[in-house]
Amino acid sequence: MSRCGAQRGARGVACVLAVLLLLLAAAAAAPAGAAAHRVQRGIIDDTWVGAAPAQRAAIVKDLSAGLHCQVVRVTISWATAEPQRGQYDETYLGTVRESLVAARDAGLQLMVLIYQTPKWASDRAFWDDPPSPAQDKGVYQPYYPVAKAALDDWQLFSRHVAQSFRGLVSYYECWCEPNLWPYIYPQSTAAEPHLAVTRYGWLLQRFYRGVKSADSQAMVLGGVTAPVGNDDKFRTSPQTFARELVRLGGLHYMDGYSHHPYPVGPSEPMPPPEAQPAFPDETISLGNIATLLRIVPNKPIYLSEYGYTTEPVPEFGGAQVSEATQAAYMKRAFLYADKFPRIKLLMWFQRRDVSGGCCFGVHRADGARKPSWYTFSRLRDR
Repeated sequence: MSRCGAQRGARGVACVLAVLLLLLAAAAAAPAGAAAHRVQRGIIDDTWVGAAPAQRAAIVKDLSAGLHCQVVRVTISWATAEPQRGQYDETYLGTVRESLVAARDAGLQLMVLIYQTPKWASDRAFWDDPPSPAQDKGVYQPYYPVAKAALDDWQLFSRHVAQSFRGLVSYYECWCEPNLWPYIYPQSTAAEPHLAVTRYGWLLQRFYRGVKSADSQAMVLGGVTAPVGNDDKFRTSPQTFARELVRLGGLHYMDGYSHHPYPVGPSEPMPPPEAQPAFPDETISLGNIATLLRIVPNKPIYLSEYGYTTEPVPEFGGAQVSEATQAAYMKRAFLYADKFPRIKLLMWFQRRDVSGGCCFGVHRADGARKPSWYTFSRLRDR
C-alpha cells in the first residue's frame, strides 16, 4: 500500500470511530424510554371545587404531589350556570375559577366538561314523551335536547366560560356521554333515527366556535361517548355515534375525540383491560379501542373516563373486582393504551369512593388509600 493509500485508510478508520463514539454518546444522553409513547395520566375529581381552602389544598396536593397526576377534570352544569337566559351565575363560575387557579398553581393541567340543558333552552316538543311511564309528561328534565333557537345562547355561554377561564384550561369537553339517554333523550325517533347525533352535532359546532373565539389555545374535545349502546330510543352504540358524527362533518369542530372505554359486559368479575367486549359490533371498550381509531381517522383520542369498581355498581351489572385486581388492571390499562400513539390521555374515574355510591376511587370513602393509589403514583415511571 502506498503512503497516500495508508493515510486515506487511517483517516477512514478514524471517521468511523468518531461516528460510533457520537452515536454512543447520543444514546447515553437520551433518557430511558425516550422513544416510547406514554399517555398522559388523569383523574376525575370535583370534590375540591368549592371546598374549604384547607380541604381544597389537601386534595390538590394529593393529586399533584402524591399521585403525580397530570390532568384533572371538573364538570360545569350549563343549567346551573345560566338558570335564566343571558343571566350567568358568576358566583358559581367564580368558585370554579378559583379552584382551577389553585390546581393550575400546583402544576395540574385542567379539563372542563360542560353539559345539561337549562329549562329555558330545552326543546319542549319532547317533554310529553318521558323515558319512563312513571314520569309525569310535560315536565322539564336536563336531558331533553337543546332547542335550535337556543344554540346562539349555547355558543355565547361557551365563549363566556372560555373567556372567564382563559389561560387556565387545557381541554374543554362538549357534553357528557351524548349517546346515552340520561344526557340526551330521546336518542332516536321514528322521524329521526339519529336524533341524538344530529342534535349533538349542532352543540359541538357552536361549542367549538364559542370556546375558540375566547381561547384559541384551548383544545376542544368532541364525542365524549359512553362504551355501550344498542341503537334504540335510550342508547346509541358508540360505533354508530362516531360514524354518524364523522359523516355529519363533526371532526371539523374538534381537536380530538373523547371516549369512555369502561370494561363492560355480562362477565363477573369485570373483564381485564385487554379483553374484547361481549358485543364487539356495538361496544367500544379499551380492549377494542382500535375500532374507534379506525372510525375516527387522523384525530388524537382522549380516553377521559375509565376505571374498575371495588364495590357493585348497578350500571355495570353488579360486577366488581378486588382492590388488588383494581390496582393490577390499572397498570395494565395504561400500558395497553401506551401502545397506540394516537391515544394521548387516559383518565381514571375517580379519586375517592362515594359512600353508598361509586367505588372506582383510589381512596376508600373514609379516605384510606387503596393499592391502586400507589400504582397510580408510580405510573410516571412505567
